[in-house]
Amino acid sequence: MADSEISFDALLPPQMASRAEAIGIRKAQTDFWTMLALAVLAGAFIAAGAVYSTTVLAGAAALPYGVGRLLAGIVFCLA
Repeated sequence: MADSEISFDALLPPQMASRAEAIGIRKAQTDFWTMLALAVLAGAFIAAGAVYSTTVLAGAAALPYGVGRLLAGIVFCLA
């Protein structure tokens, strides 16, 4: 199986552990610049989620407390 091929086969636990190990080794060998770019993008996505969540929460003042928090959480996850 090629590295870029995605498979949705059901695996037994030993096969699952072997595949997780191989993926972990491949990720640990990622070069510095790729890792830096991925880290910056991860931070940007979290920041966007926080902005959207705060915006929804500020606009949900008329809603009950729990509903506003639920909407803010959903929007954060979607960002």
